[in-house]
Amino acid sequence: MADHGFLLWQSIEARLLAAAPVAGGWHATRLEKPNYPVGYFDLTQSVPVRGQAYYREEHEGLISVFSRQTRNGVLTPEEAFRLSYDALVALQGGVPSIAPGFEITKFSCGRMIPRQVEASWGRQFFFTAITHEVITNG
Repeated sequence: MADHGFLLWQSIEARLLAAAPVAGGWHATRLEKPNYPVGYFDLTQSVPVRGQAYYREEHEGLISVFSRQTRNGVLTPEEAFRLSYDALVALQGGVPSIAPGFEITKFSCGRMIPRQVEASWGRQFFFTAITHEVITNG
């Protein structure tokens, strides 16, 4: 089976691209010179849990959106806040897996945190997920 974190990222990315696109795209690593607004996915922890006849991973991560929108020459957080809210709403309903034999059985989003980084505004929220490998009949 492929890496759970990578498959989880692909599933989250597919959901975000469909329901909450950002002009600069969604990325798993920080870009030196991104196009704004831009979104990032950080998988901060993946813990394997093994038992008799099962295997799962428990994941924690962070979704971030950053913008450089201005109003009257002043940086404003409105675009970042709106786009991050769209991402939160898109993910709150859960994330379907895009890979056969792989299930995301729990996905939840946490509180939103405003961030001002350099010359951009951002907003972030935490997520947790549980993934399983499953045998498909086929």
